[in-house]
Amino acid sequence: MPALPEQILRDGIHRADGGQLADLHSEASPEQILRDGIHQLGLGKLVQPGNDDLLSRSMAYINLLGKWNRVTNLTAITQPGDMATRLLLDSLTIADHLHGKLVLDAGSGAGLPGIPLAMVFPDIQFILLDSNTKKTRFMTQAKIELALDNVTVVHCRLEDFDRKVDQVMCRALASLGEIVTAVEHLLEPGGQILAMKGAVAEDLTLEQLDRFNRQDLPLHVPLLDAKRHLVVLTMKEGLG
Repeated sequence: MPALPEQILRDGIHRADGGQLADLHSEASPEQILRDGIHQLGLGKLVQPGNDDLLSRSMAYINLLGKWNRVTNLTAITQPGDMATRLLLDSLTIADHLHGKLVLDAGSGAGLPGIPLAMVFPDIQFILLDSNTKKTRFMTQAKIELALDNVTVVHCRLEDFDRKVDQVMCRALASLGEIVTAVEHLLEPGGQILAMKGAVAEDLTLEQLDRFNRQDLPLHVPLLDAKRHLVVLTMKEGLG
């Protein structure tokens, strides 16, 4: 299996269309950005008074990421407000598409989208995989500080991982064809690949299309003017 490219664009998917924060929220605090964005995503019940675990954990994640990022290059996004929108809310846009019991976040980097989604779905087990030691150390610390018992951090190359999962998700990891080549053997029968992309996603080979049903779904990141979409690849019946 060919190795994935070393340069992985996790920050600001499709940078040519990075988008701008809505003017209305240009002066808003990261906490307010998160609260408003979580409501827009239909997750408002998780940030009600007396039940703000998602909000408090999200802010704790942003603070921890900012602290580590000053000494370790985890993300090019450094402002807390931008982290709230471009990292946290961006990750939560695919919440409606998670349904497996075991989900792999391939090339997770700073734990995105895995950590935000693990906060929302305590009953789903998430494996956050990355080959970068500094990033897996950060994710391990985040798992501890955020008390995410449903998260397992794995330090290895994607091509060396061999556990079967229900879904594989990735955020601007590589080209679509390379992602399929790297992870399709990890999928349970009927499993899915959830590939977060910018404005345009690449075509698959005819051979790959014979094995997967493809859906291209638009995503809207609250308070961010940028094009995003999700490619859902579902393994065809009888395969896996």
